[in-house]
Amino acid sequence: VPSLLFNLSSLESLDLSNNFLTGVSSVLSNSNSSLTTLDLSHNNLMGSIPPCFFTFPFLWKLNLGSNKFSDLLANFDNNLYSQDLEILQLDHNFLSGDIPSFVNRLPSLKSIDLSSNCFNDTIDLSFFFNFKGLAALDLSNNTRLTIDSSHSGDDAQGSSKGSPGIESLKLNYCNIQTFPIFVCKLGNLVALELSNNNIEGEIPSCLWEISRFGALALDHNKLHGFEEPAHGISLIAEDGFRYMSVSNNRIEGEIPTFLCNLPLRVLDMSENSLTGHIPDCLGKLNVLNLRKNQLGGQIPDEFEPGFVVFVVLSDNLLTGKIPKSLLNCSALRVLDLGNNKLNDSFPSQLGQLSMLQVLILRSNHLHGPITVDASQQEFHWLKIFDISSNYFSGSLPHELFRGFKAMMSGTPENEKEFVQINSAFMIRYWGRNVSLDVEETIKGEYRLFKEVTKDLIIVDLSSNNFTGRIPEEIGSLTSLYIFNISRNHLVGSIPESFGKLQQIESLDLSHNQLSGVIPEELSVLTYLEVLDLSYNDLHGMIPQGNQFSTFPATSFEGNPKLCGLQVNRSCSHAIGDGSHAGGDGLVDGENKQINEKGWKYGSVGLGFAVGLVITTLPFLFMNRAADWYWDRTDRMIDFILQQVFPSRF
Repeated sequence: VPSLLFNLSSLESLDLSNNFLTGVSSVLSNSNSSLTTLDLSHNNLMGSIPPCFFTFPFLWKLNLGSNKFSDLLANFDNNLYSQDLEILQLDHNFLSGDIPSFVNRLPSLKSIDLSSNCFNDTIDLSFFFNFKGLAALDLSNNTRLTIDSSHSGDDAQGSSKGSPGIESLKLNYCNIQTFPIFVCKLGNLVALELSNNNIEGEIPSCLWEISRFGALALDHNKLHGFEEPAHGISLIAEDGFRYMSVSNNRIEGEIPTFLCNLPLRVLDMSENSLTGHIPDCLGKLNVLNLRKNQLGGQIPDEFEPGFVVFVVLSDNLLTGKIPKSLLNCSALRVLDLGNNKLNDSFPSQLGQLSMLQVLILRSNHLHGPITVDASQQEFHWLKIFDISSNYFSGSLPHELFRGFKAMMSGTPENEKEFVQINSAFMIRYWGRNVSLDVEETIKGEYRLFKEVTKDLIIVDLSSNNFTGRIPEEIGSLTSLYIFNISRNHLVGSIPESFGKLQQIESLDLSHNQLSGVIPEELSVLTYLEVLDLSYNDLHGMIPQGNQFSTFPATSFEGNPKLCGLQVNRSCSHAIGDGSHAGGDGLVDGENKQINEKGWKYGSVGLGFAVGLVITTLPFLFMNRAADWYWDRTDRMIDFILQQVFPSRF
């Protein structure tokens, strides 16, 4: 980092993040600097943190995260430190050293992030609770750091009286075994993250007595339930507790009814062992994620119009019909009801929800035809459409695919990013979005997509009872990433328009009754990684080159009339009448091509032979001339036969 940048007396903010910087000048003159914010994150700075960064007289925010620093400070002069530094980010380095000694030198500090480092000492949290003015502390992902909270209870209670106290505490990935009950005495606590530890037991009811408490993240622990509040919930403000994630635990039994008394907006209880029914009150939430539990009964029909954004209830035992109240949720963006026992027809009215991006209904007992109103703008924003493993029937409506505007490159709908559930509160205190995991079937196996981006565009219609032909309009969905229409009863040929699917990586048309040849247009799909055309009635030569040379024989098995290198079956044993001999993969198209070539060269050869006879007839009775004539005739016949039947020569 050139030192002259720090000598610009009027410069107040300097951002050099996301570069390849490797070092800092050892001598910097900071006395005349007006710098207030300095960002050197995401570089390759290493070694000890230079003390000069803490000597800028007006600096209040310093970000050194995502570098390779290995020691907090070296040769630090206690008489030189920033009096104004309030926000310090040192996350994602290789730091070790004495944290309290370092922090004591920064008396104005309000927020410090030391997550994802290599601290390996025992740290007494009471130090931070006594540090006047400190509001946010993040020690997450320091797996060798031991958290000592034995002296924290009284200090936490005292700090809340004498100063603003801790508002945001993050101790994720810290090998904590028991719930740190002292947090209940942090009277100003707003957000608490204890994810990815080994905490057992129940979630204490004292949390609901913190009046400003707003967010709780306890996912990926070993918790088995909630402690029931003894006196109800009265202290949390109406605009208080909004976000709770307790996913990936061992919580059993029914969903606690006292949660209905909390002003929740986001609830994630996915991947537990919950049983019983879903309480009606949860229909008022913005975000509801209860996937992978054992919940039964019908889905409550109490979803609030214009309020619900994200509903994921997949992998449960839910029965009945799709709630009609969802059809009025104009803000709904994600609906995943897959892997249940729902018994209903296709909810075509969902297509009029202008913000819906993800619709997953797979593995239920849904039935009947797919009906779409051509006069309505339906499913324009949809990017993931999965209705696989149901009992849908009839032909695939062309209007359905014409409506998938978000799957077409270059459209405004296509450019829209996937929904991110966040708010000003979450950005300030929680630092996390509501995640959406998408599981899709590729060649019979589930693939989990942990990150959903605007480029993840999926249509899965597999394992139904669809009949008729594949609509040509699918070829206009040029941003498709995965398309699966396997295990239906579709007939006809593969549309040549599929050659326009330039972004597709997985195409599965297996287990249908498709006929005809494989379109040559598919050979230009350079991103295609998975192709399955097995068990159809396709014939002809399999296209060669590009991605097709990488596909195994299993991609084409069950099509005895296909031939080519991929299936180790010759395409050259054609016979004149165009029939197939010996089951060796001869095809009508191949025979037609060979016959046309034979007529072409045969006609040329015949004309040549007639002319040859006329011009050489006078010489037939001369021995030398007769030898010359028959030699030329033999050569001409050999030439014609080689052109007509090249494989036999």
